[in-house]
Amino acid sequence: MIPDTSRRLMPCLVVQGAARALDFYAAVFGATERMRFPGPDGSIVHAEIEIGGAVLIVEDADPNRGVQAPPAGGLAGTPVFQYLYVEDVDAVVARAVELGATLHRGPREPVLR
Repeated sequence: MIPDTSRRLMPCLVVQGAARALDFYAAVFGATERMRFPGPDGSIVHAEIEIGGAVLIVEDADPNRGVQAPPAGGLAGTPVFQYLYVEDVDAVVARAVELGATLHRGPREPVLR
């Protein structure tokens, strides 16, 4: 049974520093927190945020549960993409950089082939 508050598909991001990530997503994307379950050590075992009607799960890495975050320098590539549409991409990117994000490639028009 699918809970009334859940979507059929809910992506999950595993990070180092989930509490900081949740604050960042709220400040940059206007995310609202739906729930947060802290672990005994203060980590985030499970949190859910909503951005424009979409739900995203955010959790701290936890080797005891077999949940691992990407390394601090990132990965060489990824088989997963997540798209987030915003009203003013330039303003959102500027806000993200202002709050500490590293911009590797700026916004650009999509390339349709």
